[in-house]
Amino acid sequence: MSKSKEIKAQYGRVKGAKWFPLLHKKDVLVLGQGGIGSWTSLLLSRIGCNLHIFDMDRYEPHNMTGQIVTVDAIGKLKTEAMKEVIKEMSPDAEVTTYGEYTEESMSNHIVICGFDNMKARKIAFHNWRETVEVESSEGEDPSAYFFQDGRLLAEQLQIFNIPGNRPDLMEKYEKEWLFDDSEVQEAECTFKQTSHCAAMIASHMVGFLTSWISGFKVPFKHEYFIPVNLVQNENA
Repeated sequence: MSKSKEIKAQYGRVKGAKWFPLLHKKDVLVLGQGGIGSWTSLLLSRIGCNLHIFDMDRYEPHNMTGQIVTVDAIGKLKTEAMKEVIKEMSPDAEVTTYGEYTEESMSNHIVICGFDNMKARKIAFHNWRETVEVESSEGEDPSAYFFQDGRLLAEQLQIFNIPGNRPDLMEKYEKEWLFDDSEVQEAECTFKQTSHCAAMIASHMVGFLTSWISGFKVPFKHEYFIPVNLVQNENA
C-alpha cells in the first residue's frame, strides 16, 4: 500500500465502513467555511478526505454563535483558522486553502456548497455541472460526481443532493432552487444561526455523502424544522 493510502490509527473505529476506502484520501471541495462549511470540513477530515476549502472572509466575534471558531481565531482568515482546528482534531488531514470562489475557480467530482448567498451557489453549481459535462464527454463516468448544497437558518436546515448522472435533477435544481438573492427573505439578525443546527446540517450532509458513495439512494431535497421536529424529503 502506498504511503498516501496508509491507514492511520485515528481511523481505527471507522475503517471497516463500506464507504471508508471510497472516501479515504478522496479530494473534496468545501465551499464556504461558515456555519455549514466549518462543521462539514471537520467531519470530512475525520473520515479521511483531502479537503480543498474556500472562503475569503475573516472570523468576527458574532461568528462564535454558530461556526467553529475560537477566541484566538478572531480576525484570522476562516480558511487558515479552520486548517489549524482540523490539524488539531484530525492530524492526518490534508487541507488546502483558497480565497474567493469565482467562475475561474476549480471544481471537482465532489463539491460541498455551504455558501450563504444565491450568487455564489450559482457559480459553484455551474462550475461543477460544466465539469461533469466536459469530463463525461471525455469518457469519465458521470455517476462518480456529486454536488451538495446546504442552506441553514437558526432552526431550519435544507439540503440538496445532486448526482452527476441525473441531468433531470440538475435541471430541477437550477430551475426551481437557484433563484435570485432578492427573493430570499432575510432572517432577524439576532436569531440567524445556532451551533447545534449548524452541526446537525453538517452531520446530515456527510451522512448523505457516505450513503451516496456506498450506492444507496439519497433524497434530492431534505428539510428539517427543529421547533416542530418536522422532516420533509423529496426523493430523487
